Amino acid sequence: VYLVAFAITLLVIDFVKLYVGYLRPIFYVSCEPDDVYETCTDGGGGDVRKSFPSGHAGTAFCGMTLIALYLHTRVGVPSVQTMV
Repeated sequence: VYLVAFAITLLVIDFVKLYVGYLRPIFYVSCEPDDVYETCTDGGGGDVRKSFPSGHAGTAFCGMTLIALYLHTRVGVPSVQTMV
């Protein structure tokens, strides 16, 4: 379950990164773009348009969600109906 959730998280993050295409903070230094900012003139670039969303934030959210679900099933909060 954990590996599947992690793999799905990484796939979604990569898809959104390709779709959104925000520039990284080091875009101008590593790319030296042309006049319309579509291609790099120095031949570099690569991942300069994969800034958002953060992969670290996505994997942390996945891990914390799994921990929260685990703790809810182990410890849990009794429902209101069983307390009455």
